[in-house]
Amino acid sequence: MVERFHRQLNSAIRAYPDVNSWIDFLPLILLGIHTSVKDEIGYSPAELIYGTTLTLPGQMIAPVIPQDIPDPTTYVHRLRAHMSQLSPKPPRPQETDTYVPTDINQWTHVFVRNDGIPARICPPYSGPYKVLQKREKYFVVDVNDLQAITQEFKTGCPWKLFYADDLALIAESLSELEEKFQVWKQGLELKGLREST
Repeated sequence: MVERFHRQLNSAIRAYPDVNSWIDFLPLILLGIHTSVKDEIGYSPAELIYGTTLTLPGQMIAPVIPQDIPDPTTYVHRLRAHMSQLSPKPPRPQETDTYVPTDINQWTHVFVRNDGIPARICPPYSGPYKVLQKREKYFVVDVNDLQAITQEFKTGCPWKLFYADDLALIAESLSELEEKFQVWKQGLELKGLREST
């Protein structure tokens, strides 16, 4: 009896077009199995358990009189007219203030955020790194005996350059960025290293 039920359940699941999402169709499949009349006994399993037939979803809807069905062409015209009167809402402005601690100018060490695509197990910040210089909008820090410019503050600068080691060169203009890049590159060459591409 159980094997017969499993066979019926498996064949019903295989009948659906997307077998991988069978869990979504399972309630409907079970409803169909429980309400189908068994030939051997002349009753459905639901009738044997509850003493009456189950109310199926189609029986809950009142029958539609053919004259109440709207003409599809007029429906399309009404839908188009209604949709043309709608105006899209503009997106809400995103105003999120960045929190900057008041004692940030007294810090001697900072953490640098690891932006980019992280590995599965990767801390969100690296450091702490010693602060070499304090500027108005950023810090120059010592990373493995190299000077790097942190992106601690939300600067709004249009020129940002990120590297694989999660360091950023930030500048107010493209020429300043190129200047800082050359200084950084020379610092690498002095240490016998080169930038990764």
